[in-house]
Amino acid sequence: MTATPLAAPPSTTPIAPAVPHTTAVDELRHLIRADPRGAVLTLQHGSDLDPAVTLILLAEAYQRLGEHREALTVAEQAVAAVSRADIHRLVAARAVLAGIACRIGGRAAVTPCDDYALLAARHGEPARVLLAGAVYAVATYNGSDGAQGRLGLYRLHQLAQHRDHCRHPVPATILTAYTAMNYICRHRRHPDKIPTPEAVLPGGLLDTDLTRVTPAALALLVRGTAVTHRCSTRRRR
Repeated sequence: MTATPLAAPPSTTPIAPAVPHTTAVDELRHLIRADPRGAVLTLQHGSDLDPAVTLILLAEAYQRLGEHREALTVAEQAVAAVSRADIHRLVAARAVLAGIACRIGGRAAVTPCDDYALLAARHGEPARVLLAGAVYAVATYNGSDGAQGRLGLYRLHQLAQHRDHCRHPVPATILTAYTAMNYICRHRRHPDKIPTPEAVLPGGLLDTDLTRVTPAALALLVRGTAVTHRCSTRRRR
């Protein structure tokens, strides 16, 4: 397992959108938000968009429906369909795959989240580096090593205190998730005050604006029922 990336790249220029704001893409974004089932049918019956773009949007439509297994399969197809030279779309595809995998949980979620964190560390803007690293930390906490995942999220929280991130909502999202982890370790249950409506992490094609991430978005991915994870190296809870 690789370590959670902690060093943000020097550039603060946001990564360019994976696709231009074309009329067709904007219409599909609106349809996914308003009628995800209709969007699935539209995307399944083909479009004039690049196949990888179609698959990314289809995965996000399935995710909006709460059909996460279908979303995971399509997101994996999207990652495979994107050219490795097309960094912008590859980042978007891996962001969607990581978010879905982390929501499903288990050990299998760790690798796609790690892949997203590493790609973001090489090609993402600082906010994406933080968010991708946090998704990996949450997946690690849920699926393989609670102590390591919590430590990774703590380190990202410390990094997020840098003045470059002071006006971005991602640090608040990380802090809320870290607080939830500590609460679970102490009380063996998820905090009652965290809202339950499902939130899709931004960073794919449906929502490219990372400033739209909600404070509870990561905390909702923390497994409140995973009470047998390793909270420390000396005892198992």
